[in-house]
Amino acid sequence: MFLEFLKNYEKATDLDDKKYNPYFPKKVHRADALLFEKKIVCEHKEFKSKEFKGIDIESKLESLHQNNQLTERAVKKKLYKRLEKDLSKANKQIRDTKRVLECQDALGLVILENSIQNDFSVLPLIDAADRKMSKELDNVDCVLCVDFVNTFSTSDGDSSVRLIQVVARDTENSRRLCALLNELIGDFSEDSDTSFSKGFDLKRGNQAWQIDEQGEYQNYQADINLDFSVVVTKSHWRKRLVQMLNQLWWLMLISFFLYNWLAN
Repeated sequence: MFLEFLKNYEKATDLDDKKYNPYFPKKVHRADALLFEKKIVCEHKEFKSKEFKGIDIESKLESLHQNNQLTERAVKKKLYKRLEKDLSKANKQIRDTKRVLECQDALGLVILENSIQNDFSVLPLIDAADRKMSKELDNVDCVLCVDFVNTFSTSDGDSSVRLIQVVARDTENSRRLCALLNELIGDFSEDSDTSFSKGFDLKRGNQAWQIDEQGEYQNYQADINLDFSVVVTKSHWRKRLVQMLNQLWWLMLISFFLYNWLAN
C-alpha cells in the first residue's frame, strides 16, 4: 500500500524507472525512491504470507516446539531473521544509492510494512528495527513501521487503532527526518483520504504466538499500552517489546471503527 503511494507521489522520484538502470549495474544496490528533492533516500520492504515467500510462522514455531527450543530468544531469532536480513539489505541499498547519485548528505529511511493478517503485526517490525539500529544500519536514520491489515482494540472496546511508528536514533539527522516524515504522512493521509492523530506515547507492546500441547500452532495475540498501565498476555510464554523507548521519536495512530484486532 505504501509503496504504491510512493510510486505516484509527486514529491518522490521512482528509482525503479528504467532510465536509472545505467546508474545501477549488477552488484550495485538500488533503493526504491528519492523524496523531497534528494533529501531522503527511501527503501520499502513488505512482509507477506508464506505463499509470497514471506515469513512462514506456523512451520517455524512448530519446528521449534519439536526440538524443545520454544524460548523467547529462539522465537525472535527464527521469526525476525527475515526482518533483520531485509533491514541489512536496505542499509546497503541506501548506501549505494547515495554514492551513485551523489547525495551523500541525504537522510536514510526504511519503510517496513506488514501485510500478514492475524498471525503477525507491526510490533515485530518495531522490535526488530530497534534491535538492528542499536548496533548496525549506519546509513539508516529512521525506520517507519506500518501495518494496514491488523488493528488493536482500544481500552473502551468501542474502536480500534492501526499503528504507524517510527524508530529513530537520538541524532540530529534522525530528528530532521522525523520532521520530514510528518509531511510525508500528511500527504499520504490526504492521498488515501484517511484521518490520523498524533501525540500518543507507546509505552509497551506485548505479543504471543500460541501453540497447543501437541505443538500445533493456534493463533497470535498482541496488545499495546498507551496509558502507562501494565499489559499482560497469557500464553506458553510472553514477550515484551519496545524496551528502549527513548529511541522512539514519533508516533501516529489511525482510528478505525467496526474492526477488531483479529478480524479479517
